Amino acid sequence: MTDSQAAQDLAYIRQIMDESRTFATIGGNHFIIWGSVLALALFGTWLVATGHAALRPDRLWLSCIGLGWLLTFLLRRKQMRLALSAHPSARLIGGSWLALGFAMTLSFFLGTWSGSISITAIPGLAAAFTGVGVYVNGMLARIDWLRNLALVWWASAATMLIWTGADSYAAMAALMIALYVIPGFVLNRMARRAAA
Repeated sequence: MTDSQAAQDLAYIRQIMDESRTFATIGGNHFIIWGSVLALALFGTWLVATGHAALRPDRLWLSCIGLGWLLTFLLRRKQMRLALSAHPSARLIGGSWLALGFAMTLSFFLGTWSGSISITAIPGLAAAFTGVGVYVNGMLARIDWLRNLALVWWASAATMLIWTGADSYAAMAALMIALYVIPGFVLNRMARRAAA
């Protein structure tokens, strides 16, 4: 191996490490925010559907989604100040989640309002959409375990689309904690290690 080749290999390794730190830093907090607010909305919906709470689901969802978007906006501003989102792949990841978030918000709010989507199908469809986002995020960030979580999301989606009902909201809330919030903390830990 020549000195030139060794320098190129080292530069490539540094680039991958920098990308991984950036991806983990950007993704971890977003996973925690959205996983938490969606788990809260899903669990609240389950409480309403099973007669354990007298909440208005539309207000619950609007509040949680609004809080998620507000926290995302504030986090995005912080990341822009720290120049964390300048990397092209980081923009692709952020853009893919933004597009997916808009698609899910439109589909579920308008779909249930118009009656074209059954409210019992939402958890299964949400799991399928989330699997797409997790897969793309894992691929672009080159984080294999994150990409592979998509398989669990899709298997869960299939299960919830076959066996629909109020309990699928509680199941989806648990999935958001297990497969979204916890991975967010893992991504943050990866970012801290990469930065050290």
